Amino acid sequence: LIWSASNISQITFAGSTLVSEHRAGVSGGVVYAAEALGTLSVLANSSVLRSSAAVSGGVVSANELWSLALTGGSSVSYNTAGDGGVLCTRSLGGAAVSDSDMSSNTAARHGGALLVQRQPALGAVW
Repeated sequence: LIWSASNISQITFAGSTLVSEHRAGVSGGVVYAAEALGTLSVLANSSVLRSSAAVSGGVVSANELWSLALTGGSSVSYNTAGDGGVLCTRSLGGAAVSDSDMSSNTAARHGGALLVQRQPALGAVW
């Protein structure tokens, strides 16, 4: 769906958006950023469902993700990948999940939901 050889500043799914059943032969079933993805937000009853990647990041594969927000009754579920059923990244600045669902995501190897391959770079996961 979204592929970038460099940086992406922000991606927001809001207002009951449905993103479903996207596939990647390698990485990033919905979003692939070779460098950094600034902010990924899934808000206001939006859903990202049943997407997959053969290698990494069933939903997102990015070298760096500065911020992840899942709020407002949203759902990120039933996504799969070799590593990181939802997200595979080398560093994650921070994540906020409230009043939302992140369930039934799977990985064949590591990180059923999230795989962060080194320590957070910018802050903390809360």
